Amino acid sequence: MARSLGISTQAFDKWGVEPVARQGREAYFTMRDILDNRLAHVEARRSSSGADDDDYDAQRTRLTKEQADKLEMENAVTRREQAPVELLEWALAELSQRISAILGAVPSKIKKRVPSLTSTEMTNINREIIKAQNAASKVELPWDKLPGFD
Repeated sequence: MARSLGISTQAFDKWGVEPVARQGREAYFTMRDILDNRLAHVEARRSSSGADDDDYDAQRTRLTKEQADKLEMENAVTRREQAPVELLEWALAELSQRISAILGAVPSKIKKRVPSLTSTEMTNINREIIKAQNAASKVELPWDKLPGFD
C-alpha cells in the first residue's frame, strides 16, 4: 500500500490506519479506510489551528507572495539593480572618509596658492571645512523619511 501511495512504509505506519485483514507479515487495507484516515487528519489539522478554509487560503496566498517577493529581490541583487543595506552603508561610510580626507588637504593647498591670506581667513576656511567633514561623518540612511517606514 505504501508503495502505491508513493510513500515509505514508516510514513504509512505513522498514519495509524488499521488493516482489515492480516496474513502472516502482510496487512491489507481498504482505500475507504485510508481515505477516511487522511480526511480526518486534514480536518484535525484545520480545527486545531483554528483556521477555516478562507483563512488557510489567505495565509497560503500571503506566504506564496512573500516567497515570490523574496526571490524577486534576490534576482534584482544578482542583476545589480538593488543592493543590500549593509553594502549601501559601507559605501556611504567609504565616501564620507574620502570626502573628509580631500577636505582636510584643502587649507594647505589654498595657503600655497594664495600666500597672502591672513590667519583669520585661514581659520574661517578651516572652520567651514570642519563643518563639512562633520556633516560627511554623520551620513546615515534616512529610514524615517522613506515612504512606508513611518
